[in-house]
Amino acid sequence: MEDLLNEVLKEASNGNIIIDGDPFPIGFNSKIYEENKVISYKKDDNFPVLIIKNKKLFFIKLANYLSIAMDKVKKFPNFSKDKARSKLKTLITYLFVNATSEDFVNPLELIDRNISFLKDDTFDYLNQGINIPLQNCFDESFISIKNTDQSVFMETNHKINISLFKQINDEYFKYILPDISYGIRINANNEKVCYIYSIINPKTKLKEEKTRYAKKVARELYKLNYGVFEAESEEYKNYKMGKGDIGYYPENISDISPSALLSLSIFISLLETEDIKNIKVVSFLPVRYLSREIIAQRQINQAQARTLHERNNELQRNITDKFLRTFERATFHINGIKINSYPFLNTEFMEISLNEINHDIKNIILNDVYNSVLNKLQYSTLKNHHTSL
Repeated sequence: MEDLLNEVLKEASNGNIIIDGDPFPIGFNSKIYEENKVISYKKDDNFPVLIIKNKKLFFIKLANYLSIAMDKVKKFPNFSKDKARSKLKTLITYLFVNATSEDFVNPLELIDRNISFLKDDTFDYLNQGINIPLQNCFDESFISIKNTDQSVFMETNHKINISLFKQINDEYFKYILPDISYGIRINANNEKVCYIYSIINPKTKLKEEKTRYAKKVARELYKLNYGVFEAESEEYKNYKMGKGDIGYYPENISDISPSALLSLSIFISLLETEDIKNIKVVSFLPVRYLSREIIAQRQINQAQARTLHERNNELQRNITDKFLRTFERATFHINGIKINSYPFLNTEFMEISLNEINHDIKNIILNDVYNSVLNKLQYSTLKNHHTSL
């Protein structure tokens, strides 16, 4: 296992990790402290540096993580050569791909957190899915909520799938909402903390958008914006109406995806049923950003390289800014959600607490959806059975 780790670290310093014969544009440096010597793998000053201060303890923890992950992670690609070795190398590689900036300084924390994510069973009672009827919105559709496994390449091993569906004249119609990638661990105070990594539309969503039902749902989703613009700052209102040139994009809570807000609200209602009050929002993973930069830098055509670089920055702004803005928007509608800290102030996470949630939510659609989910799960036999295990 030590040889395999060294192979990953050496290849990462070159910005090219080979798994099952395929190159992955993944780059980071490393510095390992071992007794009286320091081993370094470094080629590019722009790469983050993984610092392993206690090699022996690091290997013990990494071996434990790999043992658990080989059992728990279900979705690997179909490797053609030395499948066990390829799985291990992929797990080691993507442990660091999904690391935060602070994780590179303290990789023991990274491993501990990921072990906790793998062991967590908070939402296992939703593995078969649950359907919840709505009464006052989306034409009396149902919400479908399901806890599912994710690919080894994703940020966490679990996500929540959410969709709206309805049967009309013996036909089944569905509208897919964004997935929530999450991980849950227990902190030093013996409280569960939920890490949220992304709110993303699955690729299959485009196929669902062409039906009359889906178009009707999309129109109703925009009702989530009622009253929001009026609450914005005068600066943002003037910007949107083209009054004046301020030279930057003002802070606001309008520029979000309504479907992402709906998914987040549903997920927060799930957290409330589990009495989870602490959320950490992960807004930046440096190696993922740099992987796209590596691809841009390797273009022979300079115009294409600039295009990919600009696209990467725009994508990262969307991943970070719009993602965080969705949480800010949730605080506008739902009293009891409090943003305690923004990324890279105290820690690199957006720190959120769920206090006493006011269930009289400031939007008729969110109010119906949030409380329908909450009421259903509070008395769900699935949840009660899971809790009693």
